[in-house]
Amino acid sequence: MNKISIVVGSVLIIAALGLSLISFSKSKTITENQKKICSNYLHEADSALKAKDFKKAIKYVKMAIEVDPKNKLAFATYEKILEAKIAPKVVNNSITETTNKPATSTPPQNGAKKPVFEEEDEEGMGC
Repeated sequence: MNKISIVVGSVLIIAALGLSLISFSKSKTITENQKKICSNYLHEADSALKAKDFKKAIKYVKMAIEVDPKNKLAFATYEKILEAKIAPKVVNNSITETTNKPATSTPPQNGAKKPVFEEEDEEGMGC
């Protein structure tokens, strides 16, 4: 081999390594533009959640996670949406109150006696 082909080959290898390192470092860091896009998606997801449009909220939060897979707020928002979808009474991180009265037992009617429960030992219970 001649010296020119060795030099050209070496330059090409170094250039390829440099390009791969640059592309690898860009894929690991998130740009300011991506942060803004993620923030906008999360805002849209939150608005959809407030309107109880769970399908739209999930769509936007998944888009935010796709833009920034390490965004903890996006995952927290996703969890919040799923909780709201499963338990719609949970709104704004507080459980809506139904009653403040303690549970009471109803007295037996028509002279019926309350059932009497005998205490059983562990063997009698099958334990």
